[in-house]
Amino acid sequence: MSLLWNKKDMPDLSGRTAVVTGANSGLGYETTKALAAAGARVIMACRTLSKAKGAQAKLIESLQDSVDPEIEIELLDLASLESVDAFVARMFDQRDDLDLLINNAGVMATPPQITEDGIEFQFACNHTGHFALTAGLMPLLHDTPGSRVVAVSSLAARSGSLIDHDPTSLDGYDPMAVYGATKLANQVFAVELDRRLRAAGSPTISVAAHPGLSATNLFDSFAMPRALAIGARLGSKLVTQPASIGALPQLRAACEPGVRGGSYFGPAFPGQAYGPPKEIPVLGHAADLDTGTRLWDLSIELTGADPMASIS
Repeated sequence: MSLLWNKKDMPDLSGRTAVVTGANSGLGYETTKALAAAGARVIMACRTLSKAKGAQAKLIESLQDSVDPEIEIELLDLASLESVDAFVARMFDQRDDLDLLINNAGVMATPPQITEDGIEFQFACNHTGHFALTAGLMPLLHDTPGSRVVAVSSLAARSGSLIDHDPTSLDGYDPMAVYGATKLANQVFAVELDRRLRAAGSPTISVAAHPGLSATNLFDSFAMPRALAIGARLGSKLVTQPASIGALPQLRAACEPGVRGGSYFGPAFPGQAYGPPKEIPVLGHAADLDTGTRLWDLSIELTGADPMASIS
């Protein structure tokens, strides 16, 4: 694997289909652009259709001189299990295969809120929505040789804890602590899913990535006073790399031939904050079997969905 991997190293993805959640901005936008430029048909799974349509138009305009981009839009609100189910039903109406599911969408440090499904909002958007989405799409993935599920984690996973974390309660709600827990959950889910896929003999693999310190729109949902939020967004641009670079780890995880299930990709430079993507070690507590089993069982309890139910 090349240390200086970049988009030029992506293989031809003609004939392949990818679903990218949160595709209208930030990492999702850049991931969609790169996949479409490599020939993939990309389905932008987005919560706000007006924003998605604007992003779609911009993407097509930027790519049409080099490729004939296949970029579609589908409504998906990961905070709503009903919306996830409706999205999955539409995919089955349209497709009988799926090569890539990139669970990219996320929110950060939002105000305290419980969804209609009884789940804390950050945990729903960042983890349980993706858990249910993966479960729903697993038959399509399992029937597609070489398919992959990519979970997008964060450096915040290092400080995250799932010990005694109750995603159905707002008692003692700490927005950044909960964010860290959700990003740890992304990594734990990726490892546990791959463990179960290997045991079932599935051709699908599960991998994870994180973007380091990258400029995205996460501060738009940050629970802080408006003036402070504006300052944080401006300040972040001084210490972050562009989203186009931050998207490289998830693109490498999704596209590079020979990637092993359970792998984790992030920036190569010290601290994993910046630089080209490389394979990095999974956090020790993310790979813990008991932690994976507990999160898996809790996620089934919260969503009523099981990613392995259709292939076990």
